[in-house]
Amino acid sequence: MLRRGMLPLFLTLFALTAAGAQPSANLSGKWKLNTAKSDFGPIPGPDSRSDEIVQNGSEIKQSVVSDGPQGKQEYTLVLTVDGKEHTVPEDSPMAHLGQLRLEKVAASWDNSALVVSETLNFQGNDLDVKNRYDVSAHGAVLTIASHVGSSMGEMDRKFVFDRQDQAASAKPAKPDSAPASIHAAKVAGTPDFTGTWRLDLAQSSFGPVPGPESRTDTIEHTGPTIKIHSVQKGTTQGDLDYSFTLTTDGKPSTMNFQGTEAVNTADWRADILTIDTATMYQGSDLTIKSMWTLSENGKTLTVNSHYASALGELDQKLAFVKQ
Repeated sequence: MLRRGMLPLFLTLFALTAAGAQPSANLSGKWKLNTAKSDFGPIPGPDSRSDEIVQNGSEIKQSVVSDGPQGKQEYTLVLTVDGKEHTVPEDSPMAHLGQLRLEKVAASWDNSALVVSETLNFQGNDLDVKNRYDVSAHGAVLTIASHVGSSMGEMDRKFVFDRQDQAASAKPAKPDSAPASIHAAKVAGTPDFTGTWRLDLAQSSFGPVPGPESRTDTIEHTGPTIKIHSVQKGTTQGDLDYSFTLTTDGKPSTMNFQGTEAVNTADWRADILTIDTATMYQGSDLTIKSMWTLSENGKTLTVNSHYASALGELDQKLAFVKQ
């Protein structure tokens, strides 16, 4: 881990621009298996299957209900998208996925696809499964391509799902009197972060150092430009009051804070704003990957943060409530 004395400056500087799980697509939604478009390989597939996926920062929960030749099956898979292999305890609720025993799992992003590697056991035989989750550009179709390897051979399967709920990116904008640039952003399906946001200390996780006593961020979001004014009390660096600007069109923007320069590059992945931040600290490169997620009712802004440098890595979650 990063040494405690090295953290406070960057935890206060980039708390809003940083984020952790670096997802590149939004999988959240209710999905129904399209058996006609799927290819189950040599093993009969289910007659029906419905998946509900909830994606929140670096955590993805996938609840599955299926019925078919193997009988009715219900299970929930909980993934931490950090690229690390996690051992699943025998008594874990996700250890038994139908007739399969899940022993190890790892999840990571490959550009716009979620890749999940699983080690399973079926009737005493070990299986290595790699699942790739791809969402179509319009957000209406989810394809899970699976490659299964075992001592008995290998096979490929494809599960195609149709979205059952309305995709966030497909919601039409309501007529209003907002400026044309903001209205255009809403039509494109991107959230509007404009507002005054108070940090919810109880719902946030600050990692190895204390968070501020209070924090309020004022955001002006107009088209591709986002202006942030942050006022923080009682941080490890004292009271802070600073402003910076982001642009969400993929063009780099530079911020400078007490002589420290950082370059932010931000763009959209469906309705999630992702930001890459690059800077230096004590001669080492520091990178921050970020994700801003706005709740469906527009009242909660969640920022998950992952910091990485030669000194180590850490994660942080900030939850803001609209005032």
